[in-house]
Amino acid sequence: MASNVPTVDVYLPSIIFATAIPVVAKMTKDPSCIEVSVMDKKFIARVRNIATFSMCRKSVLESLNIPLTKEGIKEMKAPSFGQNIQTLGQVKLSLMIGNAEVVHNFYVIQEMEEDFLIGADIMQKFGPVEFDFQNKKITFGKQVGK
Repeated sequence: MASNVPTVDVYLPSIIFATAIPVVAKMTKDPSCIEVSVMDKKFIARVRNIATFSMCRKSVLESLNIPLTKEGIKEMKAPSFGQNIQTLGQVKLSLMIGNAEVVHNFYVIQEMEEDFLIGADIMQKFGPVEFDFQNKKITFGKQVGK
């Protein structure tokens, strides 16, 4: 069955995929936070272009009953957190941002304010990202000059 949902798969590093139609997500509780979903369950994600890697909170996996796909504690430099953080491992998830599906290997951490942190590793696959604080939306794959 064919799907009209744009897909971004970060497991193809030699292919930079940009959606033909920009993906727009409305900001929620806080500027730079959007609603995302995994397996039809809704979560809050903070979009941070200064974060190198995307992450999810361990409680997300527990609520979805999904195990880590790669276990092992690793210390990472995380300027956006203001300190180094300990990851518990990684998990491959299919995340819906607006009408786009993003398949990605997220680092899992014990605790953070939001459920997900969307970093530069995901944003670069869309192309330019525009934060429109006045209209409370984030556009992934913003076409330059439009």
